[in-house]
Amino acid sequence: MREDKRAGGETWSERPAAWFAGLAAWFGCMVGGVVAVAAVHELGVFCPPSAEKFCPRAALQQARELQKAGDAMSPEECAEALRQLKMAAYAELPEAQFELALCLLHGRLGTAPDPAQAVQFLKRASSAGHAGAWGELGRCYLDGLGTAADERAALRALRRAKDLGYAEAEALLPRAERKVDCLSLPPQSMFDRGRSLQARGESEEAVQWMLEAAARGHARACYALGCCCNTGDGLPQDAAQAVQWWQRAADAGEPDALYELGLCCFEGRGMERDLPRAEQYWTAAAQKGQKAAEESLPAVRAKLALAPVADAELLDQARHAVSVDDYDTALPLLRELADRGNPVGLTALGRCCELGLGMQEAPTEAVRLYRAAAEQQHPQALYRLGDCYYNGYGSLPKDYAAAARCWVAAAEAGDPLAQWGLCLLLQDGLGVSQDYAAAEGFCRQAAQSGLPSARAHLPVVAGLAKYTGMPTEEVLERGVELYKAGAYAEALECFLFSAELPRAQYRAGVCYELGRGTRADDAAAAAWYERAASAGFPPAVNKYGIFLEKGRGGLERDPEKATAYYFKAAEENFAPAQYNLALCYERGVGVPRNSFSASNWYRRAAARGHSKARYAAARVEPEATAPLSSSHPGYAQPVSSPAYYPYDDGLLDDDLGLFPEDGINY
Repeated sequence: MREDKRAGGETWSERPAAWFAGLAAWFGCMVGGVVAVAAVHELGVFCPPSAEKFCPRAALQQARELQKAGDAMSPEECAEALRQLKMAAYAELPEAQFELALCLLHGRLGTAPDPAQAVQFLKRASSAGHAGAWGELGRCYLDGLGTAADERAALRALRRAKDLGYAEAEALLPRAERKVDCLSLPPQSMFDRGRSLQARGESEEAVQWMLEAAARGHARACYALGCCCNTGDGLPQDAAQAVQWWQRAADAGEPDALYELGLCCFEGRGMERDLPRAEQYWTAAAQKGQKAAEESLPAVRAKLALAPVADAELLDQARHAVSVDDYDTALPLLRELADRGNPVGLTALGRCCELGLGMQEAPTEAVRLYRAAAEQQHPQALYRLGDCYYNGYGSLPKDYAAAARCWVAAAEAGDPLAQWGLCLLLQDGLGVSQDYAAAEGFCRQAAQSGLPSARAHLPVVAGLAKYTGMPTEEVLERGVELYKAGAYAEALECFLFSAELPRAQYRAGVCYELGRGTRADDAAAAAWYERAASAGFPPAVNKYGIFLEKGRGGLERDPEKATAYYFKAAEENFAPAQYNLALCYERGVGVPRNSFSASNWYRRAAARGHSKARYAAARVEPEATAPLSSSHPGYAQPVSSPAYYPYDDGLLDDDLGLFPEDGINY
């Protein structure tokens, strides 16, 4: 058999073996590759980590949770909240688009305001029917924010928002409707409508119509808006803003605005005081026939000629004008003195600013004037400036130490009000070290100058200075002994020193009621009785009831409440209160007339040794034992007004309500 050979000498019999070897090698490579790829896939080299499915509402919720921290959000939290909002907004979630638009409108979450982009998001959210987006889109159209102003589009958007339940749209709708109406109305018609609304008392709506007219150059509307700013009618009261409106009207030739500007220059209201400029304004107004300007010109021209007049003469004129409440005359004189730096004029003008005499109250200006006069060591100005520090008035913070420094300088100059103020600071240790002795000294100086409050307070501070360090109970007992001995002033000092005790409060009330150691003062007595009564002290409870029943000490007469106080003290076995309660039942004052209750309380008071109660019990006994009326069980019908019997105020011979026989040490 013939054997075929290839060109390389390989026989055909050897050829299948080579094929099989190559096939085996190829198969081995394939198997190894598959194993290697499987291993690599097992390691996750080529497979990306599986991501959860994105949820727009979850992103919005996460942004809201981050925003709950408010101002405490860190920059990182702001950035993350903004990122979540954007993801939800770009996923076409209307709520997220609306909230992102608000952030872009107001520059929240660290973003710069971008009204144009905000409007785009509002349009996308409103197209999905979001009520708030319609409302805010209407606001943007109305104000031209992020888009061209379009009153009709604003009105449509706001009406749509209202229909969808967006509450804030209702507040904007009148404005949008007014804007649309103004598109077809001339400025004069807008102004006329505003004036008619103002005449009906609808000032805020009237101002809106006037603003529309003023925006279209209506001079009279500008003047009217200045008047609104000047008086606070429909606009916040602001003299500087009023001047701006009047200036716009004056530039258009409005004579009344020229007059008002002249008045502002003359008085220094809303602008710097400028008499020559005031004359110019009034001259221009007078030339246009403005009567008030014609009448005011002589005053400003006379004022311009005041420079040679001496300060003393100006002060005399100002004092006379103030004495007859003629502040129209007094204020220009005081301003002239203030311009000259006269401390009396500065202080007096500051007082007018503080109290609003002849002008609107101006706390900041008052402080400035007081400070200017205090720098010249004027005593009254030093006291007023200290008072401003004491009360935190105007632009000053409450600062007791600064008040003390001002008052020390004024007190050394003999100002009684400053001496009185220093007494209070030293007594309470406010801004200075507590010093009762020094407080008493200043209080005594003020009292000697005739200051009523200092005279009334002198026993208090004197007691504090005299009895400092002594036990309160011991001082109270000393006061009782002094009172019995007739040393009422010293006794009152003791009672006021130990005023933390109800018994001392009651005794102080007695002194003020009877004028013992001080002038009689029912109001002060009522206050002390109320303090002691609130602590449940029976004599004080009874006394306060009497003051209520009679309407003494500035209290409103209230028999029912008075009877409740009598009952409270009577339950504590206080005989005078039992007697008074019985008298109320007998007379039917504050309670229904009831002879049985009257007889019962009279007997209880008599058992406690009350002499009047014995006779009173005998007086009501026949009526208390009479047959009862079927229509009023338990009550006797009054046949006539009973005789008036005086109340027992609980003050016996020593005027202190001491009842040794009842076993209670009052």
